[in-house]
Amino acid sequence: MRTSAGILSPCSGLRVLKAVLRGLDRKARLGGGMVRVRIEVPRGSFVKREGERVEYISPVPCPFNYGCIEGELAEDGDPPDVLLLGTSCPRGSLQEAPLVGKVLFLDAGCADPKLVASRRPPTAAERRGIEAFFRLYAPIRRILNVLQGKAGETRYLGVEWL
Repeated sequence: MRTSAGILSPCSGLRVLKAVLRGLDRKARLGGGMVRVRIEVPRGSFVKREGERVEYISPVPCPFNYGCIEGELAEDGDPPDVLLLGTSCPRGSLQEAPLVGKVLFLDAGCADPKLVASRRPPTAAERRGIEAFFRLYAPIRRILNVLQGKAGETRYLGVEWL
């Protein structure tokens, strides 16, 4: 399967997404592909937090709401990351939306996918915006990893849309 970045994916994105959904607890998955997301970084914010700790301050605002599915663990040991499209949501709020895709990302040698949720179909501009953001974010994340002493490859692999 090819991703939007034109790279062959090692497995079917839909199969992986279904596996992720099967693994999510009922508290996070509401049925019909819906997820409950705790917003950590509101759209337009410059501050990336992990819980209450400031991870870094970005030179550009986040173009989407960024959060996680609490009470679950992804491959990297953290709660699954979720990008929530639409208007800005307050930090700490709990939001519900259906899944519409997945960003394939490798961070310090570890798979670090980001689920994409939206209350309406993503526009072409939103799709391009996500791809552009992660093309810019990957080299910045690579530098942050070096500064934090983290080894392993970091790169953006594309987006798989449902």
